[in-house]
Amino acid sequence: MAINTGNSWPRNGLTPVRRDGTLEQYVRRYPASCGANNTPIGIGSAVALVAGIVVPCTAGQDPDQGGFGVVVGVYNSSGRPFTQQANKVIVSGANGMVDVLYDPNAEFVVRCEASVGQSDILKNVTLTGGSAQAGLPRIIQAVTLPASASVNDLFKFVRFAEQNDLPGGGAVGAPGPAGSGIIVRWNRTVFTPKTTGSNG
Repeated sequence: MAINTGNSWPRNGLTPVRRDGTLEQYVRRYPASCGANNTPIGIGSAVALVAGIVVPCTAGQDPDQGGFGVVVGVYNSSGRPFTQQANKVIVSGANGMVDVLYDPNAEFVVRCEASVGQSDILKNVTLTGGSAQAGLPRIIQAVTLPASASVNDLFKFVRFAEQNDLPGGGAVGAPGPAGSGIIVRWNRTVFTPKTTGSNG
């Protein structure tokens, strides 16, 4: 049963659903670069793969560029964790290494910046935010419901978050106000065809 505790789900990017059953075989390490835009890469970042290099996805990226996966680990260009460094993410203009969960069927918990109801299920959502969290390896990223359907929307809202979905057992998400946790799946990846969403 979904639980609504208000708008307290943090902007932690995309977190794999705890009960999803995604296999470790879908996680691999890739070189990453933030040189193409001003968005850093951290844990929870949605990313694309361009010429073998992981780059951050953005709300306005090329509609013909599919998503590749979500970052679950981040390292410097030598493959070392950022533990002893001031920046815990790959910052704008820098390079590094990332572990990417690239299962196109994985589900993720993410904060939604718009209020959501039953009629919003199966609508596309767009990424918002993407800045670094000071002193943490995670990214400040969330999603929102766009004003109209678009093939440029990387994720689809599939259901409300439940107790068993949330890492650590936190209880957030359900039909409710902006800021609730919701469950999304990839809508457009390099492994799946583009699909438009419904906004009516």
